[in-house]
Amino acid sequence: MLTINIPLLELKKQLLSDGGHIERSASYHLLILDRLVELGLIIENIKGERPIWLLEAILKMTNWASAIKLENGEYPKFNDNIDLNFSIDSIIYYA
Repeated sequence: MLTINIPLLELKKQLLSDGGHIERSASYHLLILDRLVELGLIIENIKGERPIWLLEAILKMTNWASAIKLENGEYPKFNDNIDLNFSIDSIIYYA
């Protein structure tokens, strides 16, 4: 059985009030945003629901991603940066 308590508790710990991820790494933020959108789609397909806490987190994280997007269309590469196989524009659109 799918439980939403664990992701909800983790989001409360890891999502800051400005919508950024606690690690303050754009690549981690984008990766987690991508996974949250996937989680939302899975929950919707299995349970036919869209949990408000998840939609709110995705919106906050999408807004933060839009705010940190650089003029050249890239994301800032600082802290523990990892190379992603998708662009910041694709994850913003996906979200």
